Amino acid sequence: MDNLISVYLETTGLDPNKHQILSIGAVNPSDYGEFYQEISHNDLVVNKLAGKMNKDLLFNDGIKMIKALGKFMTWVAQYYETKYWKNLIIIGKQPAFDRSFLKTAWGQFVDFPFSHRCLDINSILLYNALRQGTTFEDERMALEEAVKNRMTIKEHNALHDARWNVYAYEELIEKGWVENV
Repeated sequence: MDNLISVYLETTGLDPNKHQILSIGAVNPSDYGEFYQEISHNDLVVNKLAGKMNKDLLFNDGIKMIKALGKFMTWVAQYYETKYWKNLIIIGKQPAFDRSFLKTAWGQFVDFPFSHRCLDINSILLYNALRQGTTFEDERMALEEAVKNRMTIKEHNALHDARWNVYAYEELIEKGWVENV
């Protein structure tokens, strides 16, 4: 798992060109090292659904985006040599969403340092449901139950979901549905 990173973002909506990142959660699957940072914004553009889901984060005492990205890069550098960042695979449920928001935010300041590669847990569930003749929902619920038993913190935030991604990936390895990358 040396080239995997679990990243999860809470955002104000679905469009990375219009909406903002409210918080970044990340976990290194190799040793469960964690990163969490809330981000403040002067002018928020909020999608109604995201506003309801993330209302506690809308007016947080976070730091500015450039500082948050700097802290995130410092955290990533503790675990992964900079020359290998382009080889990192972001794991999660729909990780391309999180990657697109990070890439857009990063692009305001510097070139995006990570790979285009993502490992999507939902796609793995769908593939195996089709292969086994079950439904995506049945597989998702079984995975949710298995992961729920491993979660120690019940508070919902970006770090919680980044942890969930790591535990879900480990469950998929145990099922033999993915190889340990």
